[in-house]
Amino acid sequence: LLDKALSRPLRRLTQIAEQFVHSGIPALASMDPGPIWEVQTLAKAWQQAAASQQALLDRLWQQQQQYCAVVEQQTELICRFRPDTSITYANPAYLRFFGRSAEETIGRRWRDSLPPEEREAVLQALAVLTPEHPFHRSEREYPGEDGQSRWVSWVDRGIFDSQGQLVEILSVGREITEKKRAQQQLEALNRELEAQVALRTAQLEQALRFEAVLRSLSGQMVASLNEGEILEEVVKSLAEALHLSGCHILLTGAGGSGWIPACSFPEEADPVYLNDPELVHLLHSHAFLEQPWEVHCCCQKEKGGHWVQLLACSLWDKQERLGVLLVERQQEFSEAERQLAYQVANLCALALRQARLYEAAQAQVKELERLNLLKDDFLSTVSHELRTPMANVRMALQMLQIACDNPKKQQHYFAIALKECNRQIDLINDLLDMQRLAAEKYLLQPEEIFLPHYLRDLVAAAQPLAQGKKQNLQLRLEEGIPPLEADPTALGRILRELLHNAIKYTAPEGSIHLRVAQEGEGILFVCSNSSEIPEAELPRIFEKFYRIPQSDRWKHGGTGLGLSLVKQLVEHMGGRISVSSLEGWTHFRVWLPQSPDPAPAAAKDLSRAGSA
Repeated sequence: LLDKALSRPLRRLTQIAEQFVHSGIPALASMDPGPIWEVQTLAKAWQQAAASQQALLDRLWQQQQQYCAVVEQQTELICRFRPDTSITYANPAYLRFFGRSAEETIGRRWRDSLPPEEREAVLQALAVLTPEHPFHRSEREYPGEDGQSRWVSWVDRGIFDSQGQLVEILSVGREITEKKRAQQQLEALNRELEAQVALRTAQLEQALRFEAVLRSLSGQMVASLNEGEILEEVVKSLAEALHLSGCHILLTGAGGSGWIPACSFPEEADPVYLNDPELVHLLHSHAFLEQPWEVHCCCQKEKGGHWVQLLACSLWDKQERLGVLLVERQQEFSEAERQLAYQVANLCALALRQARLYEAAQAQVKELERLNLLKDDFLSTVSHELRTPMANVRMALQMLQIACDNPKKQQHYFAIALKECNRQIDLINDLLDMQRLAAEKYLLQPEEIFLPHYLRDLVAAAQPLAQGKKQNLQLRLEEGIPPLEADPTALGRILRELLHNAIKYTAPEGSIHLRVAQEGEGILFVCSNSSEIPEAELPRIFEKFYRIPQSDRWKHGGTGLGLSLVKQLVEHMGGRISVSSLEGWTHFRVWLPQSPDPAPAAAKDLSRAGSA
């Protein structure tokens, strides 16, 4: 039993070993050889198998050495790690990149070095590796020694057992720092280019919008010559175009001193910063310099005051500064916005000049129309004043021929002819004297005049005219009036014209006073009458040929030269004259120096005469 139990398997094993040795194909063989030979054959077979196994191990070891040499010489970062990310192998390139030794790296879980928010995503990515989809690609950023980031592109390949379970991951990384930096630079350049394109687009849109504003303003300025409308449109359009908190136009005062607020937008906006001495000094310091614009920051004194950027653009017309354009807001002004304000200021200055030229032209047209009317009036008046005396003279001469036998009638007609001749001579003398005074060729012959006697005679000569209209004519002399050294003819002409004018325009039973008093170093003559001149007519009362429109020129007669001649005579004598009318009375004040000046001025300041 023992022989059968041992010999049967040994023989079977021997047969299989022989077949393996000779052909490697197992087959059934005869079981004839003896036991010793079978054992020898079996030992030989085991020896051959052992030798073959050793050769296989040698080849595997050589391949392993070659693989390790290749892996260690690679510039890529190569490592192997378990699913929990604990590292089992790392090549020198990996160790150099992270600056660690093999002892510090092997067995270390690299997920611990990740930020907490990235760990879960990495583990989920590794958990989905399967034999069908064993690869995973990713890019990770690592801090560098110089403070700049370093980037690595990883390719992870899962290694699975026979049951398909993930046992290890082989990870190969390639540093892409330069590529990443180039990509970042390219992205930065793209962003910068996009920003520049957006900026340029915005600038073009702004330029088109500003050009539309200028075109609109130019058209409106051409269409309108009204200064107020132009200024309102300028401040409104500029405020809307630049999103201003306030836009103001200040015009220069008389003589270039001071500022006059002309227009503001919004209307309730008030340039309170004009109270800032620094700004006022800045505006005045540039008043005579052709500065296109100046910038000044100041605090606007309002409730909860705030700082504003203020842009001041001068309005220049040739060498004259018409005013200043002030724009304000909290944000700073760009160069394009400054240029827009400067161009609008130039347009505004040009429009102001055109509007003022138009106003001046209109004023000249009106003045020419007025002068034309005066000329027509003068011609009509002179014609009437010349024709009437000549007609009367002719009629008197004709009546003299008829009444040659009646001495009384002859005397009457001679008186009429003489009166009308004197009237015509007075008109001609007035015209000639006006011409001499204008040419400063009127000669004065001053002499000492004792006023009480002189004035009584002058008033007495006018009394018949006043009594004819039932008027009360009085002379009021201040006691102790000294003599006056003046031309008696010129003085008499002045006072007679004033008295005759008062008698002419005073209603019947009215009052006329001539008051004379000493004032300073001269004599004051005040001729008052109980009639009132409209206030609007007072500034023109001394103009040549001017007469009050409400008066009946043919009823009162005259050429309108009397008061103009009086004014020129008074100024030629070194005096001054003024007129006032209120509360039903009109007062003409004439002041003459007691001694004439060696070279009397033809023009005096009449503002002081009003206070006299």
